[in-house]
Amino acid sequence: MKNFKKKVISGTVLVTMLGYTMPIFAFANEETIYSKLNSSGEKYKSIVSTYSESDEIIQNEIDKELPVDCKITYELDGKIIEAKDLAGKTGKVKIVLEYINKELNPVDINGKKENLYTPFFVVSGAIIDNENNKNIQISNGNVINDGSTAIVIGFAMPGMEENLNISKEDIEIPNSIEITMDSKDFKLGNIMSFCSPKLFEEGDLDKILDKTDELFNQVNELQSASKQIEDGAVKLNDGVYTLNNGAQSLNSGANELNNGIDTLKGGTSKITNGANSLKTGTAEYTSKSKEFNSAMSQVQTGVSTLNSSYDGINNGLTSLNQSSTALVDGAKGVSDGLSALSTGLISVDSTLDAMIGGMFTTSRTVSVPNNSEKIPEIQSVIANNEAVINTLSATNTSLQIAIDTSEDEGIKASLGAQIASNANAIASLQANNNSLSSVIASLSTPVTYTVDTNNGIDTNSIVSLKGTINYLATSSVGLAQGAEALYAGTSQAAIAIGQLSSGANQVKAGLNTLETSTNGLTQANNQLTQAANTIANGASDLAIGAATLDEGARKLSDGSVALKNGTSELSNGTNTLLEGSNTLVDGIKKFNNEGIKKIHNFVNGDLKDTVTRIEKMEELSNNYNSFSSSEEREAIKFINIIDSVKNSSKEEKEEEIMLPNKDENNNKED
Repeated sequence: MKNFKKKVISGTVLVTMLGYTMPIFAFANEETIYSKLNSSGEKYKSIVSTYSESDEIIQNEIDKELPVDCKITYELDGKIIEAKDLAGKTGKVKIVLEYINKELNPVDINGKKENLYTPFFVVSGAIIDNENNKNIQISNGNVINDGSTAIVIGFAMPGMEENLNISKEDIEIPNSIEITMDSKDFKLGNIMSFCSPKLFEEGDLDKILDKTDELFNQVNELQSASKQIEDGAVKLNDGVYTLNNGAQSLNSGANELNNGIDTLKGGTSKITNGANSLKTGTAEYTSKSKEFNSAMSQVQTGVSTLNSSYDGINNGLTSLNQSSTALVDGAKGVSDGLSALSTGLISVDSTLDAMIGGMFTTSRTVSVPNNSEKIPEIQSVIANNEAVINTLSATNTSLQIAIDTSEDEGIKASLGAQIASNANAIASLQANNNSLSSVIASLSTPVTYTVDTNNGIDTNSIVSLKGTINYLATSSVGLAQGAEALYAGTSQAAIAIGQLSSGANQVKAGLNTLETSTNGLTQANNQLTQAANTIANGASDLAIGAATLDEGARKLSDGSVALKNGTSELSNGTNTLLEGSNTLVDGIKKFNNEGIKKIHNFVNGDLKDTVTRIEKMEELSNNYNSFSSSEEREAIKFINIIDSVKNSSKEEKEEEIMLPNKDENNNKED
């Protein structure tokens, strides 16, 4: 009896040390099931202990399968061995207590039909002799050594891994307990197990779930904030990218600006020089414009005079044109007659020479007087020709002025043709005058002859005839030549006079146009002079402004260099900023995708699913309130006593822990 009480007390202490109260007997509205298991874990006897309405303990044997089975295996030095064969052996011993949950129930997990086990928490323990057993260890528990003995206590939660839908890689929830030791003459007393469906005290889970709800809300808020951060980082990155592009463009523009300013510096110097040159040039123009106006005034006066006198010239040309025909005809007749006369006189002169040669034996010199009385007539013709030449020359001078001052290309061409025609007439008249001058020279020269007077013939008359004929012959030759030239000249003059007369009206129109143009040109020049004065004033202001601009350009150049350097640094900084921004975006995205999103998915997925499963397990635990009958109980406990392992060949036998009975319960003092 003392050994029995010792084993009961040891078992009670063993279970109590895990924090559970495991009464051997039932109290109040509880149901306790005591079962005996053989060394392999098979049940062979169960007793249900409850209270009656009169507070009497009722104990009845029950033949019903337990909700949790136990399978026990033994190993010696790594080899499976039966318990009966293991007793008294020496070596490395391993005992495995595997618990199998059989209470499977259909439940709804977030709209999905599944099966969950009623949760059972199992605590197993044994008392092991330290004398013959060393290196005692237990999984999922502790070893408490009091010197001579060691108490090993472990726990298991069969079916919990499946209920939570997790794998051993995530977290290992044991459904078995392993005990290992180095044994000599192995023996093991009873193993006791305590099993209960109550995982939580009332209200504990609600506190946890409240915190879980708070966690759900916080994680959702965290994800929302994280998404906002990611969106902000992306926008920031876009802004940084835009900023970087702007900085690059700014840097490029600063370089171009700097180059442009260098060009501006050169241009402002040119502007200053050009403004000064413009100022000087406009002043010179203003001065020359006065001279131009003076010259144009003279031109206008000459044109007006020429225009007023041109009517007389035109009338004279008309009369000259009318008489030119008769002049040509007369010149032709004179030329023809003088030619015939010259021929006859030459012939007579030759005959007289022969006669004189025969008549005179004594010679003498005889002078024939000149025929200068004819000269005035010829000179009058020459003077007339000179007058026409002068008139044509003056006309050409006026026409050339008209050409130089006209802007009408048609008028210029017409006046140029007229000038050429007048020049041809002048050349012809001049040639005629040259011929007539030759005739005058011949008429002004006296002729001397040698006459023979030895024949006693009065030869004075013959000599006088000879002189006259000679004079006439000589004169006729010159006159004939002059007449021929006069004919040619008068013919050409007639043609020229005709051309001159035909172009007179054009010249008149040109003079009118020229007069109008010179008036307009003078007015335009006055306007230009006023504009030149304005330009000169503006050029002065421009020169001052250009100098200021040049100075400003130099200062701007200095600033552009600083700007160029600053934009270069800005460009480098934005590049670095862009790299950092890209890294930030990548990091935030990775943080969201691999961190926050996984946490959110876990919390709202796996964790939420787990919480739901825990809630369902709590419901199953709370609903598991009866084992032996339909009467609901506040608590149900299962206590299993596993047979000891000992050497049956030895005479000394230790008493095993036995199931309680009514008689023992009523005799507590024993």
